[in-house]
Amino acid sequence: MPKKIDIPKINTVTVSYTGDKIEFEKFLLSMTTDYLNSDTLPEYMEYDFGDMVEDIPKSA
Repeated sequence: MPKKIDIPKINTVTVSYTGDKIEFEKFLLSMTTDYLNSDTLPEYMEYDFGDMVEDIPKSA
């Protein structure tokens, strides 16, 4: 029987930032947006690349 792996739950995060207040607010906004959208794939990940494959025959 395999050992059960417990996933740790993060309660707090400490961030050290050396920029100004405006840059820090942009950083927080991007982090929040990434977190809220983490359950959806970005548009480029949903694109089908199957038709873009080129089959080049090998010469002997």
